[in-house]
Amino acid sequence: PPPPPPPAGPLEFSEVSPEIVGGLPALQQNVTYPEFDKRAGTVGTVSVRFVVTPEGRAENVEVVRSVSPGLDAAAIAGVQRTRFTPGRQNGQAVAVRMTVPVRFTIRN
Repeated sequence: PPPPPPPAGPLEFSEVSPEIVGGLPALQQNVTYPEFDKRAGTVGTVSVRFVVTPEGRAENVEVVRSVSPGLDAAAIAGVQRTRFTPGRQNGQAVAVRMTVPVRFTIRN
């Protein structure tokens, strides 16, 4: 029989979860620490939730745990620049919701 049609909306979970190409270090490389926040000593972890499309892009990116407006915006931009392997359901690439931490630390 033919495979079932893909679900209408993004899934919360899938048989094969989406993954960051290169892992969290690759995501962190796509994040630019805002100069203002760096000088102010603002550190913390921004939690970002989004949908990984069947094409491996992040869409509908939103902050679920905020640190500051500057770090939140930098986290969103970094996630949008990151590539993902899409989630799979019944062998087909599907849209899946994902939440990732984006860490901001200042190294001396």
